[in-house]
Amino acid sequence: MKTLEKNKEVVMRFQKAFIEEGDDQVFDEIVDPGFLYHYSAHGNAEGREAYRNFFQGTLRPAISDLTVHVYDLVAEGDMVALHKSYHGLLTNETSETEDWHDTIEIVVMEMIRLKDGKFVESWAVMDSQDIAWQAIEEDEHVY
Repeated sequence: MKTLEKNKEVVMRFQKAFIEEGDDQVFDEIVDPGFLYHYSAHGNAEGREAYRNFFQGTLRPAISDLTVHVYDLVAEGDMVALHKSYHGLLTNETSETEDWHDTIEIVVMEMIRLKDGKFVESWAVMDSQDIAWQAIEEDEHVY
């Protein structure tokens, strides 16, 4: 039982300190050097730096005031399942609207495998069609 609670704490710390605040030190503490990231356009596993780059190189530059809303978090064995969403303001030229400050919500389902309190694998699914639709919507806010 202690390990499950510890895994939940580690996952929540990652959501708040790394994803929301961008603290790379937290990433380095939590994500194992041999980490596998199972989210790519071709379904191939990528490494630790691809995972970091998704947040630091893609998500954070595109969305200001980024927050993570965790709706469900379930832990069993070495796995933690998350139903969450990223919220913020779309602030770069990926928006085709005149107002590049439209709100956006990205719903995510993620499974994270941990070993000794570190992320060793992640599988994530996002609705990319919904994300694209939100990015081009005019004068409508998503939440």
